[in-house]
Amino acid sequence: MAEAVPQVLIDPLHLHMYNGDGVPSMRSYQLYCLGQPILELDGKPVRLETRKSLALLVYLRLCEHDVSRESLATLFWPEYDQQHAQANLRRALSSLNISLQKELLEADRVKISLTDRSKVWVDVEQFQRLRAAAQEHPHSSELTCPNCLDDLNEAQQLYRGDFLEGFNLPDCPEFDQWQFLQRESLRQDWGQVLQKLAEANAAQAKWESAIAFARRWVALDRLHEPASRLLIDIYARAGQRTAALRQYDELAHSLEEQLGQQPSQETRQYAEKIKLQGQAVRNSPALEPVAIFPVLKTKLYIPTPPNRRVSRRDLVKRLDQVEHKALTVI
Repeated sequence: MAEAVPQVLIDPLHLHMYNGDGVPSMRSYQLYCLGQPILELDGKPVRLETRKSLALLVYLRLCEHDVSRESLATLFWPEYDQQHAQANLRRALSSLNISLQKELLEADRVKISLTDRSKVWVDVEQFQRLRAAAQEHPHSSELTCPNCLDDLNEAQQLYRGDFLEGFNLPDCPEFDQWQFLQRESLRQDWGQVLQKLAEANAAQAKWESAIAFARRWVALDRLHEPASRLLIDIYARAGQRTAALRQYDELAHSLEEQLGQQPSQETRQYAEKIKLQGQAVRNSPALEPVAIFPVLKTKLYIPTPPNRRVSRRDLVKRLDQVEHKALTVI
């Protein structure tokens, strides 16, 4: 029985194969491999018959050379002899060719390839191109370059998740190994993107965004000390010393628990510096509060009334004689 490919939701942020007038520029496929795999034709989902058909397309698209029939048969049907493995490969290629409307596959008795690789846009290549463009841009600092920041932001939007996330072929250990190597390499590239975005936003004092990107970098590997050190630094520069020291404690706990190590001397010294800065602030004398309104500095002089007694009748009589005059009663 054919093994169904899991259904996934379309991410409209990645539908980009249009010209300046909003019209599709060409009939093209979009293959999303970062995150759960998606295949689309001009923005509409394409269903493949089996998981191996999808894996076969991904492998052919990302390989930079033609692939022999023998190697593909061994890669995807390792438990079969060559005769049966080749038969399974022919059936898979036929099914894939029908799903792709006989537009993309080119095969002979020896090798298999895609007729035109440019007809299958793949997010992995776009992600790597954007990352490389930001890294190789010839200027002193990518942190202040709007073009580099645009490329990095677009790259981080493409990275929906790890390579072929949630997808595996349990009976294909060599393909599983290839998928693992691709995933780890892309995770390292993803970490570089997050690092640069965190540093760029911190340089502009955009602390909320800087912290968010740094936390995502830390989440990739909680034992990766440079990522935690960057997050600690951003917290401290943002005035969040408590959060900085908490992040240091989490790093120290993880290193001790999983590796039996402590943070590097550089990280320990920086954490100690943050502690001392906090103590200095707490021990500094309290500043005299500043008045919101100016305080009257001159003394108020109130004349002392003469010491004489006046009868009630005389007082009432005098009050009756006053015409619309202010009376100060002390």
